[in-house]
Amino acid sequence: MKQFILAAVFVFISTASPSAQTVITEGTIPQHAPQHECKAACAQPWLKKAIDLYDSLLKHPESMTPVSQEEVRDNLQKAYDCLTKSQ
Repeated sequence: MKQFILAAVFVFISTASPSAQTVITEGTIPQHAPQHECKAACAQPWLKKAIDLYDSLLKHPESMTPVSQEEVRDNLQKAYDCLTKSQ
């Protein structure tokens, strides 16, 4: 059974379309990438900014202001918009 699964995975990978094998790097969107890859590439930088700012606020709670909290929320909203927009 294990050999059958390995063979099936190999056949799938070798016959997959080029767009299915596309690797998304930060800030790049391949020209013919599937819609979900484009959405993920759009959301990734906004999520990274939100996480980095949140981590900074946890390390330095005295720097937490309504403005910094709003910035985290705005970054999360932009990521959410990337993931939910229709193309």
